[in-house]
Amino acid sequence: TVPMPTVCAVKRHAVAGGTILMLTTDYRFAASGRTLVGLNEIRLGVPVPYAADLMLRQLVAERIATEIIYRGELAEASSLQAGGLVDRILPADDVEPSAVEFAAELAGFSSEAFAALKENRVEEVQRRYREHGRERNERFLDVWFSPSAQEGLREAATKF
Repeated sequence: TVPMPTVCAVKRHAVAGGTILMLTTDYRFAASGRTLVGLNEIRLGVPVPYAADLMLRQLVAERIATEIIYRGELAEASSLQAGGLVDRILPADDVEPSAVEFAAELAGFSSEAFAALKENRVEEVQRRYREHGRERNERFLDVWFSPSAQEGLREAATKF
């Protein structure tokens, strides 16, 4: 909901929370090669947070979002460009400067006009989150703190 352009530069893996951070931006630039992206929460025994689910479904086609969330697989960023999750694939050394340059270009437009356009873009996600966020977040926390999810998270933490 930031009323100015936001662009992220993904030079390394963006898994789970990293992908969620990507979803909060207007544009996503990622490094070519083995740069893994995805929401693997289901494989850890937890759901994707409601706000992230809403943002993903706004960004990519419904079927693509369902596959990303239900399967929990990680994919190279370059394979996600066609579906809209990633906007540009660049050599790793070019990702950050290109993202900054692009954000500066967007920032050159009228800030009032950009803020109005962005408000239009995020309006439905905000409405749905205001309407259902509390109950969905409570459900998320119930699952997150369940014994089986905690075991899955502990097991996953040993792999880092």
